[in-house]
Amino acid sequence: MEKASRRLRIINFNLWHGLNHNLPLLLPPVETVEQREDRFEATIALLKEQILESEDPNENCLTVFCFQEINPLHKKANRIQESLLLDGSHCAEGNVGMRLGNLSFPFLLQEGLGVLWRGSLQNSQSERIVLSGPFFESKLPILNMPVSAQLKERRVALFVTGEWAGLRVAFITTHLHHGNPEIKESGKRREQELDSIFSHLGPLENSFDFIFLVGDFNSFAPLPEFKKILNFGFEELSLDSQKKSLISWDPKVNALCARTTALSPDPRARAWDNKPNAFDHVFWKSNHPAKSNAKISAKRILDKPSRDGIWLSDHFGLEVTINL
Repeated sequence: MEKASRRLRIINFNLWHGLNHNLPLLLPPVETVEQREDRFEATIALLKEQILESEDPNENCLTVFCFQEINPLHKKANRIQESLLLDGSHCAEGNVGMRLGNLSFPFLLQEGLGVLWRGSLQNSQSERIVLSGPFFESKLPILNMPVSAQLKERRVALFVTGEWAGLRVAFITTHLHHGNPEIKESGKRREQELDSIFSHLGPLENSFDFIFLVGDFNSFAPLPEFKKILNFGFEELSLDSQKKSLISWDPKVNALCARTTALSPDPRARAWDNKPNAFDHVFWKSNHPAKSNAKISAKRILDKPSRDGIWLSDHFGLEVTINL
């Protein structure tokens, strides 16, 4: 088989923060420290085995990991980078409650997004965009120590841009608000969060050859917020052989997914979560000539427990490969 001159792989995975969202003031863990560590080690092992060890030796191969619910954000992102020997790491804080330096309340909540990669992504830059949720954020002038406070859930997006194989590329990673559209403002809030992304992207989009929108959208066709993504010009890449969005949430199969679904106190939320759904997606937008000849494949990954019987997350992962 002829080797592609440019090969891009996008790995999309919600890592699961491991907290009990039914007690929002404390957010206690729902697993022991040992269980959390075992789950992390199993995740790293399978990412190495299934993703990195199967890399194409082509020097123009770029593998990009888009993670959601990294918690604790900076500590775990650094461990992932070191464990997988990745070339870059960018993080964006989402929910932290109240924070002073490395101390936070709720104590175990320092959750956010990360984009990490292996390959040559030149001149990379990153920017965090707050999509929803009022917050205060600053630094103490004397110690230069970050301080922040939020009283409601905050959602953010992470923009990472760079140059790869002669192309200007942008990766937008996000985790939109969760909730059944029957719950007041759930779907409307996701629409508003997408509006914030597109408002920021609009003046910049002509600067890039390829733009990728990746993450946990808590939405699927034909919901209005999903249509908004398509109407902005994005096309979904994470499709099965029937051209339907790949299922990434399945409490009927995934024991950890069933466990987190059971935590929801609102029966409407449980009704939303208690069935298979395509919550996670990979989209792209481009007018570059290479797009017309691109060969694209997509599959679900990390959708089985490890050899030790450990479920890695309440979400399955997605892998999209693009040969240009």
